[in-house]
Amino acid sequence: MLIAVLGTLVTAVAVNQIMFPQSADVGIFSSTVCYLNDEVWINETLIAWGPVVPGGLYGKNFTVYNAGNINATYTMLLSGLPVDWTEVWNINGTTAMPKTSAVGTLTLSVPVTASNTTYSWNSVVQVT
Repeated sequence: MLIAVLGTLVTAVAVNQIMFPQSADVGIFSSTVCYLNDEVWINETLIAWGPVVPGGLYGKNFTVYNAGNINATYTMLLSGLPVDWTEVWNINGTTAMPKTSAVGTLTLSVPVTASNTTYSWNSVVQVT
């Protein structure tokens, strides 16, 4: 009888100590928030330079915040920029650590040969 009771206790203790292995993977992810003149800038929103004059030089603050958990390198790619116009992002190619900002400026240079019309082009911030 004593052996049966001990056997039941050992079984009960063993049942209460069942192991349930668990795991959780935190993946690497990149997440970026962009700011144009200190306001959140949403992807594909027009960056309007407003009225510009031939020979003019214009600037806008354009900052990126690395909200991810890995380093991120930021590069601005331009397409369709009018001939002889230049646009420079002074932090192009900068790497930001997680939870830090890369503070930059976009500078637009309008050539003296610019005519009286509306110009448009595209830019993309590539994150690697």
